[in-house]
Amino acid sequence: MVYYVCLRYLQDPELSKDAVMNIFEELIYKVNKQEIKDFPRWLYVLSKNHCLMYLRSQRTNHKFLWMNL
Repeated sequence: MVYYVCLRYLQDPELSKDAVMNIFEELIYKVNKQEIKDFPRWLYVLSKNHCLMYLRSQRTNHKFLWMNL
């Protein structure tokens, strides 16, 4: 499920695989800090947010590089 969420947002299989690894690394720390009632839904939201933050950071980096030309 996590891979397909990432693939839908990132539209790149290799980036999606990297994102899955990062998400599961995050998962180790976040799962103990939060009360999770519905794990599949929580994991979906975590995956979606991770991908959106990645896309946002890439857009910001691209915009910054464009401004420096």
